[in-house]
Amino acid sequence: MSKQNTEKEKWAQIERIRELEWTTGKYYVPRDAIPRAIPAGYVLVHNSVPHSVNTLSSTNGFLGWFQKPSDRLKACTCGWAGLPHYRVKRNVARA
Repeated sequence: MSKQNTEKEKWAQIERIRELEWTTGKYYVPRDAIPRAIPAGYVLVHNSVPHSVNTLSSTNGFLGWFQKPSDRLKACTCGWAGLPHYRVKRNVARA
């Protein structure tokens, strides 16, 4: 595969992620990163995959994202990222 094709694929993937973010309102923490700040008007959320306080996003299925506050979220005390954050409440019916 040529370097030019690799770049095209990279930008196509970024575009797919941006479209997903636009339609869901979730902005995922970059791969292999830990957030250090929370954008104004958003909250930090992570999924229920087992993790430690310094697990990088996208490690073994663990994901973090930013979204608007919601009553479907519950404050989390696991210490991940050293920032106040939430997790999705269990047994929440999807709309």
